[in-house]
Amino acid sequence: MKRKGHRLFFDYLAACLQGIAGLVLIWAFHVPWSALLDTGSPWKIFGLGTIAAFANISFLWLIYKLFPKVFVNLDKENQTLAVYLTQLSHVHLFSLMALTSVAEEIFFRAFIQTLLIQWWSSVPLGIGGAAAIFTALHVRFFKTPGLLLSGFMVGLSTGFLFWYTGNIWASVWGHFLYNVLLVIISNILIEKRKLVDREAVSGTLPGRTEFVGETKDVPNNHLNLKRDWKNQWSRFVVGFMVGLVITIAVLVWLTR
Repeated sequence: MKRKGHRLFFDYLAACLQGIAGLVLIWAFHVPWSALLDTGSPWKIFGLGTIAAFANISFLWLIYKLFPKVFVNLDKENQTLAVYLTQLSHVHLFSLMALTSVAEEIFFRAFIQTLLIQWWSSVPLGIGGAAAIFTALHVRFFKTPGLLLSGFMVGLSTGFLFWYTGNIWASVWGHFLYNVLLVIISNILIEKRKLVDREAVSGTLPGRTEFVGETKDVPNNHLNLKRDWKNQWSRFVVGFMVGLVITIAVLVWLTR
């Protein structure tokens, strides 16, 4: 528990430092502040960001279904990260994901992407270059090709949202929603894999054909996995709704 508290503190600190670094670089390179100060339509922000988030999750799920082997070697670092995040309270889960999304969008989109577009005089190259840098700095993705490709697609979609809307808030929302969904889905897949491995060792693989009239108790592992899945989603829904209400209220107040 103490170790998790230390890690949580450093995660918050890292996100804050990245956001501050982005702000300092924006100031140093004279990047326009309009990307941060202009909010635009709240409904466009949430609408486009939600579409982008679910499109990215659907893309990742499609890769998993078509090419499951690219996720077989989900290394221990990614597994530990997914489990650690889903064990956080809904307040910390929402706060950390929100802070990380804001910090990364300030750094990679408002600063790096804007600068690359100015230097190269090309929107596609600027978006693609920022997405590539974003993916490259997520070192843990390189051990899992599916996450690597998905991370690049997230960079492209948030980059396009930033360019299209002229501010970072649609990309922040899409980034945040994708991160939370990815954390929950990753942990569900990890738990399912552990369940299959345990049942393979014990010789009670799921899906075994039973004789007619034969009854069999549901293994406790299945019940625990189902209960764990419900707890994760209930935590996400609570945090999502609380954060959504607060965010909408702030944006509506800012755009009065």
